Amino acid sequence: MNSKDNLKKLMEGVESALSLVQSDFGVAATHYFEELKEGSLDPIDTYIAFKKVEKFVETILPYIKDHIDETKLSVAYKKHHVSLQTQGGRPTWDYSKCGDVIHRDLSRTLKETQSELKEREKFLQSITKPTEVADEETGEIIILNPAIKKQSQNVVLRYDKD
Repeated sequence: MNSKDNLKKLMEGVESALSLVQSDFGVAATHYFEELKEGSLDPIDTYIAFKKVEKFVETILPYIKDHIDETKLSVAYKKHHVSLQTQGGRPTWDYSKCGDVIHRDLSRTLKETQSELKEREKFLQSITKPTEVADEETGEIIILNPAIKKQSQNVVLRYDKD
């Protein structure tokens, strides 16, 4: 079988997944459990097959998520036996544009300075506009910029009750 045939089978499988309801996963899992128990399936081949499917899903889901029109998901969007909705993800901070040499130096050092680094990050997060501070060693005035807060949007999928 060539790559084109394999791709076609995979695409058909993905399209058929749209009709699945939550209870179908238990039925399918039970089928595989029984086949493995009876020896009808090779456990190693089955493991490899599912790991390949897992890798495919891990590879493509972020790309697909980037193309979802999240305005459609501001309220629960129902389709194919599921509801989708966006939810704010965990915030992250970008300190690279702050211009803070103390933070830069602390982030390059060993674990014993991690508490100092966390303390400095809290300070940088509290800055809301460019702020002048004096370098304690040289007395030079440095302008610190606010850290940039980034928050991703997660797409949450909930299965309809069967």
